[in-house]
Amino acid sequence: MTSRQLFAAIGLVDEDLILQAAAKPRRPGRVLRRALPLAACLTLALLGALWWQGTPAPPAAGPAQQSLPAASPDAPATPAPAPQADTLDAAEKAAGLPAALAEAITPAAGGMGADWLLAEDVSELTLPDLLNGQTPTALPIYRGLLADLELNEARMRTILAEALTALGQDPALADGAQLSWQVAGLDAAAPEEMGRKILEQSGVRAVLDFWGGLCRLEVTLGDGRRLSVLNDGTLECTPGQEDAFAAADLVLDANRPLLEALGGYTRLLPGPNYGRSYSDGSLTESPPVLGKAGDTPAQALFGRDLAVLRSCRTDGEAALTGFTLSGSARAESMGEYPVISREEAEALLCAGSYLDAEFIPVGPGEGTVVSAELCYLPGRSQYYVPMWRFLVDMGVAEAPAQVSEEGADPALHAYREYYVPATPLDTLTALVTDPAGD
Repeated sequence: MTSRQLFAAIGLVDEDLILQAAAKPRRPGRVLRRALPLAACLTLALLGALWWQGTPAPPAAGPAQQSLPAASPDAPATPAPAPQADTLDAAEKAAGLPAALAEAITPAAGGMGADWLLAEDVSELTLPDLLNGQTPTALPIYRGLLADLELNEARMRTILAEALTALGQDPALADGAQLSWQVAGLDAAAPEEMGRKILEQSGVRAVLDFWGGLCRLEVTLGDGRRLSVLNDGTLECTPGQEDAFAAADLVLDANRPLLEALGGYTRLLPGPNYGRSYSDGSLTESPPVLGKAGDTPAQALFGRDLAVLRSCRTDGEAALTGFTLSGSARAESMGEYPVISREEAEALLCAGSYLDAEFIPVGPGEGTVVSAELCYLPGRSQYYVPMWRFLVDMGVAEAPAQVSEEGADPALHAYREYYVPATPLDTLTALVTDPAGD
């Protein structure tokens, strides 16, 4: 089994991420390596050896990056250079996010970006600005369905019944839906023990993917479509083979009542953006997706980053027949908490307190911080917290192979992205790692 087949079989990432991973990128010069791709492959290999025996699951939800510019109004007019490397070296020895906190807020799939991002300008990599350039004083922290690492059968049946109602079907069908386990021979008594083994051997991300794809509830509709929900809340409607993928703008125009019934997925957003291709320097753009509409800053970010409807399929009359709805859309607010300023977040970044620090052993001392924006990280996670997403310009990149052979110079820059929690760390640590206040 190839790594791509394993990705698809256990449903960890979107199809477009699988395709992106298929090509080996050329590394930009002058930049240290990041170990995340190797760690992810090892995790997947261990996870596959432990429990992949069952029927392949559909891709998990989770958009990666999107395009078009936004910057906090308190950002400096010109890019602020990061501190010198010696300052970072000293800080990193004592700084960093607490391990328990990082595990609880780091998505298993779909959230972290690529190893390196190539772009002519940082505006190719920034997110759509739904905050009108403003920085909210407070934003929610959301609790995901996987927070307790347990079977969510009752919640799954509720999600299935709500979707049946939106599709004009009998919601009582959800009561009779059979639970199917994604691992052969597994039953309700076994997941905890297997989860412990996976945690010991492969880490928390593998555990999240194990629990997220643990089982599914599925019903067959009268027209032959299959409607199913995974343990992480991901909802999928699978149409007949004759139906085709459709552009999100066309889906929106022809299916507004249904999209409203599904939860208000009426905001057209750019698709995931991975910057420039490593092979020829071309801009890699994905089709638009549909986000959940919202008027407040909290609703806008939730609808852009966590509540996304994708993989839309339509019949010959443009009627929506198939889709995938992100499991992160089912996360529940734990209340709003203060948001730290961009300057405070950048200080934490330079001190080593950024997400995924275990996979990026050095801070952005070699580059220049050129963008900072608020977002949530999608994917399978126990908690979803607001993040400051920093893009750091690491300088002119090595030209992609095909472009170099043609003698052209695209003047592409290499960027790294870093995520710093936008909630004060003491508040966040107490809330996420000790919610009972013990």
